[in-house]
Amino acid sequence: EESICAVKGTEVTLKCFYSNINIKTVFCESSDLIQLFNTHNIRQYQLMFIMKGVKHLSSSAVSLTVTGET
Repeated sequence: EESICAVKGTEVTLKCFYSNINIKTVFCESSDLIQLFNTHNIRQYQLMFIMKGVKHLSSSAVSLTVTGET
């Protein structure tokens, strides 16, 4: 598991890598849900694939911690 710490109000890019998968559609959480993150301290993000209508989550996650201090 990887961890990222960010100051509240800054922008963070979470990258993921995968192979041998034919991507048809890419989606992220809506910006409204991400904005609500400011009220929480830590959230985990996982890569998810939908193949033939079935959701598959990656076995690892990235933990994002938001702090109000620099």
